[in-house]
Amino acid sequence: MFLLDKCLSKKDEYNILLITNKNATSAERIEFLCDTCDSNGIEYFKHTRNNITINGNKFYSIASHKDILYSIPRGKKLIVVYDEYVFIPDIHLQKIEDSLRVHNVYLNITTSTPNGCNRFKELYDSCENTFTVNWKDIPGRISNWKSQQTQMIGSDAFESEYNNKFIMKK
Repeated sequence: MFLLDKCLSKKDEYNILLITNKNATSAERIEFLCDTCDSNGIEYFKHTRNNITINGNKFYSIASHKDILYSIPRGKKLIVVYDEYVFIPDIHLQKIEDSLRVHNVYLNITTSTPNGCNRFKELYDSCENTFTVNWKDIPGRISNWKSQQTQMIGSDAFESEYNNKFIMKK
């Protein structure tokens, strides 16, 4: 909703680049935005399965370095959102970051589930503005839910997935 609010508050101001870890997820993010717009009466134009415009602001959703950056026009503020950063292959991240050097990035948002001690942990530790959403922050999740999840995936996986703990892999 943060990105939608940005788009609705300023017309023709942003290019938003959603970087995901696989093609299906990339298209799913755009579908989610379309569904959110539909349910809230927000007009949008869907160019392709990975590209929509809301209030003159363009969303580009990509899953690899090959999908993008040369096609994103300059002149607007660029917001870059990494979705599940830790699961994007390092080779893709490096090429994306190299390509982004020609753009003036206005805002960089990185989200991920911890997955050991790696590049995401280094990024997280170096950032000034971070926040987490733990399992208790989601309405309806109670101790019984935690017990069921822990039984299914194990306590280390639960701590990583739902309590945002960086756990050294064995």
